Amino acid sequence: PQSLVSITELVVTLLEPAIASLGPDDAVVLYWQAQGRDTYENLGALSPTSPSGIFRTGWDSDKALGCSSITICASVEKAETAKNLGIDMKHVEDRLEMAKKIAFNLFNFMQSFNTHSGGSGQFMTVPTNVLDRWMKRFEAKYKIDPNFFMKS
Repeated sequence: PQSLVSITELVVTLLEPAIASLGPDDAVVLYWQAQGRDTYENLGALSPTSPSGIFRTGWDSDKALGCSSITICASVEKAETAKNLGIDMKHVEDRLEMAKKIAFNLFNFMQSFNTHSGGSGQFMTVPTNVLDRWMKRFEAKYKIDPNFFMKS
């Protein structure tokens, strides 16, 4: 059998009867519980305006290691409750924003080395090892604060 930690994402979709039964201020909050554990962990939330999503499982954490099964639960709650739990109802969209922030971080790093010898400003001249240097810096900052690039 394949290990649960290899399942890094789940796709969850509400079908039309479920969507129709929700009020405009409702959310379906998804939780997971590792076998033998007492607590449930938030997985994400769906709503009538966002009835499907791709969710990162987090099953590679200490909370799920060594488990042979996971229980997934769905609870209809007010959207405000989901917000109060710190659940963002964005799914794939947040990955695009994250990619943009990382690219912007790289661009700013490269720009700090620019010698401005590229002519009319349409080109950037940087050292050949700039990507290696950026990656080392990025990894060091990431170890301190995994969300550092989202703050700029």
